[in-house]
Amino acid sequence: MPIKVLRHNRLFKILNALIGLDTKVVEDEYAIKYWDGVKREIDAWNQDHTLGSGMRHSVVWYYQELAREIGESEMKEGLVKANYGNKDISGGIDEFWLSSSLQISPVEQAHFLAAYIGKNYRLMSMRKKRLSG
Repeated sequence: MPIKVLRHNRLFKILNALIGLDTKVVEDEYAIKYWDGVKREIDAWNQDHTLGSGMRHSVVWYYQELAREIGESEMKEGLVKANYGNKDISGGIDEFWLSSSLQISPVEQAHFLAAYIGKNYRLMSMRKKRLSG
């Protein structure tokens, strides 16, 4: 049975944020992006957001702006490094993950999450060791 490939995926916002942090487009989870004043259907989106609040509320405009600031070259490199889905950004820098060209299977999503969680767990463990001893 073939593996179903998904286009739209909320998981991409995690990778988008990581690439933004890695490329220093955003400094930390408190980095503010200012709302453009365009009224959107979800009230929580109609205000300024930080990386943290953008993540909590899945603020699409925040991640679109972040992707534009990251740029095509750095975004493509980030997708390749993370081995994320088909790595196709041809749908446009601020649209490719929104029902467009980027596709990823549930199995690939699970592998990405496992790698992300494993990496962060190791980093937290190393920090704890340094602090405690």
